[in-house]
Amino acid sequence: MSNKSLVGKLVLDRGKLGLIVNEIKSAVWLEEGNIDWDIFYEIKYADGNVCIISTSSLMRHIEAGKILLVEK
Repeated sequence: MSNKSLVGKLVLDRGKLGLIVNEIKSAVWLEEGNIDWDIFYEIKYADGNVCIISTSSLMRHIEAGKILLVEK
């Protein structure tokens, strides 16, 4: 997957329709003195539930076919 933002993409998560509404960037201070950045996505589902998921977890679910990106 490219470095393109996923905000605004529709997802089908095990039959539940959701919309990626936010990208949350988080910094972690490493012991070596470096900063490591991670990106999390906020998904709002049609049933009112909300999920925050890391990029690596989201990609793992997409690769496993558990979450599908709905193309226009």
